[in-house]
Amino acid sequence: MKVLTVAGLVLALFGLASQAAPVSQEVPAVVISEQTAREALVTAVDIERREVALTLPSGATELVTVSPEVRNLEQLKAGDKVLTTVRQSFVMRLKPGGGYRMTSEGGGVSQSEAGQAPAIAAVDKVDFIADVKSVDKASGRVIALGAKGKEVTLNITNQDVLDVMRPGDQLVGRYSKSLAISVTPSP
Repeated sequence: MKVLTVAGLVLALFGLASQAAPVSQEVPAVVISEQTAREALVTAVDIERREVALTLPSGATELVTVSPEVRNLEQLKAGDKVLTTVRQSFVMRLKPGGGYRMTSEGGGVSQSEAGQAPAIAAVDKVDFIADVKSVDKASGRVIALGAKGKEVTLNITNQDVLDVMRPGDQLVGRYSKSLAISVTPSP
């Protein structure tokens, strides 16, 4: 899927990122967002090994090793439902003219308190400013140079962006990915 391809390329170029990129009103922009959710049924829990057997809607079974950082695993039991939600977004705008390149990283984790149902949420983000090295309007290929000197080729399909983009301009953006896992106890 194109969303993941563009976002993956941005991650490869700019790394995981904590400071926000400077804000200004230059346009145009590219916004891509995707959310997926997956539910599974807990079929077995091995507390000592920290392993959970899950049955997916397709009928396939998956054995998951749970990190020691996850609290309240002892509350999980066969018959519980586990919901995993992943949200990814990529926002990028064109900034005419040059400037400095930068990458910053950040994120955080939040999880259930002792005694609550097991749950965890995590967020990673990349803020970046990159230089446009070349623009091929016919193919939509743009080569950008990140703060660490790495080049990446982006496929931009927004013709409005391509029409005004020039070598020497900058791409200012953010890639973020969040993961939330929650448990619904069986009755």
